[in-house]
Amino acid sequence: MELEYKSVPFEVKELVDLTGGGWEISGYASVFGGTPDAYGDVIVKGAFLDSLAQRSPKHLYEHFEPIGKTLEIHEDDTGLLGRWSIVDTTAGTDAYKLAKAGVLDSLSIGYVPVDYEYRADGVRLLTKIDLYEVSSVAVPAQPRARITDVKRAPSERLHLGLELRRRRLRHRHGIAVSITSDAGETP
Repeated sequence: MELEYKSVPFEVKELVDLTGGGWEISGYASVFGGTPDAYGDVIVKGAFLDSLAQRSPKHLYEHFEPIGKTLEIHEDDTGLLGRWSIVDTTAGTDAYKLAKAGVLDSLSIGYVPVDYEYRADGVRLLTKIDLYEVSSVAVPAQPRARITDVKRAPSERLHLGLELRRRRLRHRHGIAVSITSDAGETP
């Protein structure tokens, strides 16, 4: 079977610390029921359970480049809810900045349909899906699924705070201060 994709939009609600560096997004990668998506499909609750028991899906940028990993993912009454890290790489930084600005506002899934049936109106009901990846994308297939949060790493916030203190000391007192991380590196 061929890998298929579903996309859903998201919105940024807050900026929250992420331990270990990088960033994090969260939201619905897919939603259950309702009107068919752009491909004429409706996903049924329970469709992801077997796949999630076997593997954690990868986190990609536009179904192409790895930018992080799945931190948490599960089905709830609405759909497939999860949290994904974004690593501080070129693609990851681009994805984070676009998400923070509200430009990159969708999630999409890459999957293989395992079990499905067709309704009389031609809509395909996906009852079992083998999920391989969740992507941050710009154009969604399913407009009801949303990213709800974009979060920043605490180490980045800490370095910004230290840099502001360093500048204040230099400005107010003419004191030059060097800031180093726990590893002895200058941030």
